Amino acid sequence: MNISDYNNVEISKISYSNPDKYKGSYICTSKYDNEDLYIQTPMMTNLDGVHKTDTRAHIDLYFEKDHLSFYKFLGDMDDNNIQTIHNNSQQWFNKSIDMDILEDLYSTPLKHKNPPKFKLKVPLSRGKVDITIIDSENKPVEPSDIPNDCKLVVLMKYIGLKFLKEQVLSEWLPVQIKVCEKVESTKQSLIDETLLETNANDANDANDDHEEIDLEIQELPDDFNDFNHPNENEEPSNDIPLPEPNNDIPEHNNDIPEPSNDIPEPSNDIPEPSNDIPEPSNDIPIPEPSNDISIPEPSNDIFHQTQTEEHIKKTVEEEFNELKKKYSAKDSELNKLKEVLRNFISN
Repeated sequence: MNISDYNNVEISKISYSNPDKYKGSYICTSKYDNEDLYIQTPMMTNLDGVHKTDTRAHIDLYFEKDHLSFYKFLGDMDDNNIQTIHNNSQQWFNKSIDMDILEDLYSTPLKHKNPPKFKLKVPLSRGKVDITIIDSENKPVEPSDIPNDCKLVVLMKYIGLKFLKEQVLSEWLPVQIKVCEKVESTKQSLIDETLLETNANDANDANDDHEEIDLEIQELPDDFNDFNHPNENEEPSNDIPLPEPNNDIPEHNNDIPEPSNDIPEPSNDIPEPSNDIPEPSNDIPIPEPSNDISIPEPSNDIFHQTQTEEHIKKTVEEEFNELKKKYSAKDSELNKLKEVLRNFISN
């Protein structure tokens, strides 16, 4: 960023672009020697901080006797802007605008009152002042903390000309505001400092307790690992293995006799585990296949149901064909009507 001394700025070298539409208005952006123009105000008096509403904000900088050169610079900028608009009005707006009309339309931030002041627009973002403010120690300052009747220095950028429906504005954008004194913040801390001290003491006591703890670890028994890693060569368990299901058992039918009541009581002796699948018991008689099984004749109800479904299907197809014929007839009539309509429009 190149900050120019306003005393050395050659205003005739300021150029403007053609008007570009921006948020319901038109803006002619400016360049100074093909670069943005940044200037720094002298140390000026501010009486009452930032004036802010819901949609806009500004700050007033009052001139004093030693600010004559800055006052003259801003006045020369206004005269050059009016002349530039007049010279380019035909190109920009397709009509020539007289000087007296432009003087009425042109709005300058330089207010010729007693005392004169420079009314500088302050940008807002979501209803809040959007600009960096610092004090003499380069510490950030809230807009509400700017003291009354203080000295300010503003770094600002010249944007250019902004055209509204019935007004032309000279647009300056503040980049940074410096309060030329130390500013004490009016924000109050809500933190309870005594709680911080209490928490710190508790933490120190906890650390002391940790240092005094002496853990006594008993020696583990020699066979501890045997519990976690049993011997892979150990004899198998005495649990009785379940036999695999026998696929040779015939399917159930009504000819299977009732189970005999002569089944002996189970023995209390636990047999040695065996990997062999036990053979099926011979006590269960395998029934001979019955010759009484007969294949039923087809039901007349099913035959009748099939005939009914075929009849319904045939009826639906006949109705569909009938509707299709009617639709074709209607479609033909519609095409004839369209042809008549086209002939009517053509004539």
